[in-house]
Amino acid sequence: MNTLLHKLLLLLVVLAPLPLGSNREWSWTLCAFIAAVIALAWAVQSMLRPQQISTSLKPPVIMLFLAVCLWAWLQTVGWVPVGWKHPLWGLNAEVLAQNLPGSISLAAEDSLTAIMRLLSYGLVFFLAFQFGRDRDKALITFKWLAFFGLLYAIYGLIIFWGGYGTLFWFFEEGFKGDVRGTFVNRNSYATYAGLALLCAIAVFNQQNTRRSIAAYSIPEGREVRMVRFILQVWKPLTAILL
Repeated sequence: MNTLLHKLLLLLVVLAPLPLGSNREWSWTLCAFIAAVIALAWAVQSMLRPQQISTSLKPPVIMLFLAVCLWAWLQTVGWVPVGWKHPLWGLNAEVLAQNLPGSISLAAEDSLTAIMRLLSYGLVFFLAFQFGRDRDKALITFKWLAFFGLLYAIYGLIIFWGGYGTLFWFFEEGFKGDVRGTFVNRNSYATYAGLALLCAIAVFNQQNTRRSIAAYSIPEGREVRMVRFILQVWKPLTAILL
């Protein structure tokens, strides 16, 4: 079950950039829903096997994260002190001659959406933290992220070098000037590409690390070591270069 949930989490993470960086209401809501379902499934199966739960993540870290979410939620309610509320609520009440409840936030619905997205990020981090205790799962995670980062980079470079100015079926003249992958915002893609680069470097380092040699074994020649180096690291090296 852990292996299945880990694969589902990986699919969520690597496919999230595909629908325009999941920067639309339907896509970020779907991602949040899937992350919640995976977290619930993990919680149920962990109740049956509590030894699989890692307690290395200290409670103060979780409490600080939840405190941020709580403070964001308090900005959306109308029963906070009047002095805390945004002054524009009072001005609107005077202009409209209505008693508006008001809140700290000017757009409570947007604040609730931001809380939902932040909680989904926290769930993905928590699940990755739990699954990453297993060395093999951690390496698989890095490989998946590096590979899909490479695919998105190839797509972005094809569009850029071809001068198409398109993002899937959308066209805009400004798209011709930058590599954007599947993201509308070039800075968002730069952040994603940087994270994928870190994963590719981790895979490159892991595959290039010298392994222990058994006693009385015959040392390998330079040619054999060079061939092994090329065969093992050409994939992450390609991802790093691109």
